[in-house]
Amino acid sequence: MRQVEARTSRVEAATGLSEARARASLDGEGGEERLRERLGQLRIQEPALDGRLKQLHTEQGAAENQLRQWEDDTRLAELRIQEERLRAEAADLASRYTRDTLALELLSRARRRFEQEQQPRVIQLASEHFAALTHGRYRRVFVPAGGSRELRVAGPLGERGPEQLSRGTREQLYLAFRLAVIQDFGETHGALPLILDDILVNFDLGRSRGTVELLARMAERHQVIAFTCHPWLRALFEEKGARVVELGGSATGREGAPVAPVGLRLAGR
Repeated sequence: MRQVEARTSRVEAATGLSEARARASLDGEGGEERLRERLGQLRIQEPALDGRLKQLHTEQGAAENQLRQWEDDTRLAELRIQEERLRAEAADLASRYTRDTLALELLSRARRRFEQEQQPRVIQLASEHFAALTHGRYRRVFVPAGGSRELRVAGPLGERGPEQLSRGTREQLYLAFRLAVIQDFGETHGALPLILDDILVNFDLGRSRGTVELLARMAERHQVIAFTCHPWLRALFEEKGARVVELGGSATGREGAPVAPVGLRLAGR
């Protein structure tokens, strides 16, 4: 009886349950045999788990030692100082880059302004005439600032040299310069008459019309006299108010019909 009571006391002390409740819990876990089986498995795993626990304690101690070394190590302080220095250098480089970029943009603007405003008078006039002849397709003729002094034109495909233009466009550029020289001479020394002999026969209708419009504007300061045996050119000049004078002789027109050469005088000085 005393043994039973002692056993009951040990069960209650170990589980905090009465003997009846302890037995009910034991049955719920599969019985005594099942618990013995699980206990055996845990005892088998115990050495491995104990070894792993010791390894974790060792790693924890090593990590704590490393942390204390870093806290006391002057290398960490040196790295922090180096980091701050590199940050300061990066900020300085960023500031210099901003200043240099701004300076470069100002220089580029100054160069573009020079190329637009400080060109020789003949080139400025040729640029205006070329834009008019091409109906604004080519906006500007200029000589770049710097070492290269080759003539450039600004158009829909960017800046190009005259050799990159089509034949018809090159002839328009050549005509623009001839008219610019005449206009510049007229502004400084007195107006000169312009005498033109079928200069538009290689132009298509659009280029010819633009040229006649430009000649009509120049007729406000210059006497413009044009010769042609082509009725379609005569019609273009007549649209701009030219006075037609038929000359002697005959020629053959585009359709094979005889055409008398004519002189055309645009209203002007």
